Formats: sequence, structure tokens, C-alpha cells
Amino acid sequence: DSTKQSRFSYEPAWMLKMELLTKLAYAALSAGSSYVLDGATAQEIIISHLELLEEHHLLPRGLSYDQVVVSLAAIGFVQIAGSNIRFWHHAFVEYFALPELADRLVTIPDYLDSIIDKPQWENALPLAVPQASSPGDLLRLVLERNVFIAARTALEWDQVEPEIVGSIAAALASKCGSSTRPIRQITLRL
Repeated sequence: DSTKQSRFSYEPAWMLKMELLTKLAYAALSAGSSYVLDGATAQEIIISHLELLEEHHLLPRGLSYDQVVVSLAAIGFVQIAGSNIRFWHHAFVEYFALPELADRLVTIPDYLDSIIDKPQWENALPLAVPQASSPGDLLRLVLERNVFIAARTALEWDQVEPEIVGSIAAALASKCGSSTRPIRQITLRL
């Protein structure tokens, strides 16, 4: 019956798509898989988010996983690859993961310590710090753990406090004088 079918046809709102892309991208980066999120994980994320929104009456009931995935693919940041969801470019994964990453950096104690040395967060972390609710405090924590990521954060963020910039510059100057050649090379490449 076409009336019944159209009753459950609903195009997800733009904000819902952005929320889902954020959650999917964060999961992909967390897994270290870069561009691709396996189908089972993607389905779990999407279904649980839909159920939460339906429960709070923020989304009409009946929107299916397949409808959402097709809708996400139609906006062009992801494609369906078998049962997996693949972001078109690594930059999209990092961009969409930023809000979730910034939130976790502020709300989960010791979260920074758990990701600071993981390569998949190297590019996203300097972009997420300025989005956090207290970016100055967070940047100070980053500086205590990794001067190079702190320096990259300062380069990305145009509102860094001068005191923090001075601390970063001093830490980098000490790295330039390191007796370890690779440390000097990394410092000079910033």
C-alpha cells in the first residue's frame, strides 16, 4: 500500500546526518582504520542513535538503517563499500570526528593520555583542542605531554594566550638543542 509506505518515508534532517557522520568518523579513527568503518560497528552506531532520538521523540519512528545509510551516502562524504561505510578522504574523517573528540577530551578524565601517542589522532588533536569548552587549559595539558602537538595546535588556533605561546616556544627551543638528532629534525620541521 503506497499510503502506508509514504507514511514511513522520511529524509533524515541535516543535523542528524552531521551527528551520525561525527559518531561514525570518531569510531573509524578510534579503530585506527582511517577511512573505513566496518558494517557491524556502523550499524550499531546508527541504530542506537536512531533509537535514542526516537525515544526522546526527536525523530519519527520507522526510519530504517538502510534509509539512513543511503541518505548519508547521498550527501557525498561517505560511500557504501559492501557492508562498510567508507569516507571519501581522510580529511573528512578527521573533520567529522572533531566535535566528538573535543567533547571526550573535556569530559573523560585521562582521555588525553590514552590518545596522545596514537598516530591516528596526530592530525585531529591539534584541531580538536580549540573546539573544546576550555581550550587554553586543554592546550596546557597537551604541552605537558607532547610539545610537538601543542605547537601544531598553536599554529591552528588564532586565540592562543601569549603565555602559552611562550611556554611552547621555550619547550621547542629546548628540543632544538637536544643531543638526539631526530628530535632536532622533528622540531625544525614544525
